[in-house]
Amino acid sequence: MNILDRLRQDEDFRRIALFAVILLAVAIRLPGLTSPIADRQSWNQCSTATVIRNFAEKGFDLLHPEWDVLDSGKIRPNIEAEEAPIYSGVAALFYVIFGQSHAWPRLLSILAMAIGGIYLFRLTSRMFDPAAAVLAVFIWNVAPYPWFFGRTIMSDPWMLAATIAAADYYEQWLRDDATSDLFKSGAAVCFAGLFKAFALHIGILFLVAGLLKKRWRFFIDYRIYVFGAVSLMLPLAWIYYASMIGSLGNVTTQPGEVIGAPHLWGSWTMLTDPGFWGKIQSRIFDRAMTPAATAFAALSIIFKDTREKSGYAWLWLLAAFCYVLIVKSGNYEHNYYQLPFTPPFAILAGAGLTALIGKLAEKRRDAALYFLLAVFGLVSFLYVRAEYKQDLSSVEAGKLARAFTEPSDILLVLDPGSTRKNQVIYHAHRRGWHVRRLDGPDLEKYISWGATHAVICLSEDQRVRGYKAIRYMDKHYQALGSDAVMGDGRLHRIRIYELKVKDIETP
Repeated sequence: MNILDRLRQDEDFRRIALFAVILLAVAIRLPGLTSPIADRQSWNQCSTATVIRNFAEKGFDLLHPEWDVLDSGKIRPNIEAEEAPIYSGVAALFYVIFGQSHAWPRLLSILAMAIGGIYLFRLTSRMFDPAAAVLAVFIWNVAPYPWFFGRTIMSDPWMLAATIAAADYYEQWLRDDATSDLFKSGAAVCFAGLFKAFALHIGILFLVAGLLKKRWRFFIDYRIYVFGAVSLMLPLAWIYYASMIGSLGNVTTQPGEVIGAPHLWGSWTMLTDPGFWGKIQSRIFDRAMTPAATAFAALSIIFKDTREKSGYAWLWLLAAFCYVLIVKSGNYEHNYYQLPFTPPFAILAGAGLTALIGKLAEKRRDAALYFLLAVFGLVSFLYVRAEYKQDLSSVEAGKLARAFTEPSDILLVLDPGSTRKNQVIYHAHRRGWHVRRLDGPDLEKYISWGATHAVICLSEDQRVRGYKAIRYMDKHYQALGSDAVMGDGRLHRIRIYELKVKDIETP
């Protein structure tokens, strides 16, 4: 009996296989568990890690998450919320109990991927069969974006897990009409929206799937309206509250501004730009899931049996596509915004691969399956390893700043590129600003706001853009220390200045 048939017929073997896949998913995310935050997605992770650390050190004021990157012209605590602090609050609790380590929030993210995998298995088993479900869980966990982001210090893994749970319970409700399944789905949507507001796009899937299944009866079922209230009330309330106390992570410019926030939605003209679509499709079909998984998913259209059963997954992808149309700027700027595509994509890939193997001669099925999974895993590893590459220059700059400053000092970090931003401030464990350009008048402005020290961490190519600031500071301020480190394959020169005018000797 080949492995796919054993997965379908032998429940004990199926449980062992699913456990092995989830164990593999955990194992591939453990390397670098305690490493500093210095990889390709450091900006968002440092923001989250800062909130976690401030909760642990300053108290659990969950309604006022605090960043260490300051607002322009202000040195008071920067209260800023992008998502409800569920993930950051739990991680901070681990900090208090076990001590501060990046391992705890990373382990929480890995746990989310394991839970999401279980729900993905449940859903795919009902849509297709257990064999396709095990393959879908494998593909989802090993694909580059879920692999990497599934261990980052971000709430996105929990958003994914909650979204998959919501889709699972809702599909079950469409089958059995059990009220408990519908309300479980609503609770899961609520959590997904609290973890990341853009997860609410899953409602498009639920609306279309519900209409196709129940027709006009969908609108006269009072449970749908209760479901909508349970799903939306808390996430929408948090979004509004967060926009009142902060800027939703520099998205809004006015308190309470959400609907009209240009940085959130982006211009409609973006949709006419071939470059926009080139980047989006490249991420979804190539970088997120690899061409191998894309080919597997395409097979689900070719084979009749899978095509007839895959409607729910395709509607899910349609919902994700509508989300791209709505949140244009975020999807263009950040690759992790395409994570919602990965669960339905994995379902289709698992089903397509299962169908393909089933068409082969019995004696060739296992060998072909192992070979294709190995190819997929190898390609995924080659893609994901670049994301792990660390630029430790920001870590070393933070250490240098911490050595020459006191906790109450305010830093000004010159960053003419876009590689470090808040990382230096985070690793220095100080508050401050980061700027891309700096000249004499700008520097004096920050000093008047309260900046006590300036930190420069530039590669040779960045020094061309920062030479005026360096020349000005060398002339007027005292350099306290310097260092030179390799980061991301480039030599970075680090220097810290005390922002007090040099004493000039009288001749």
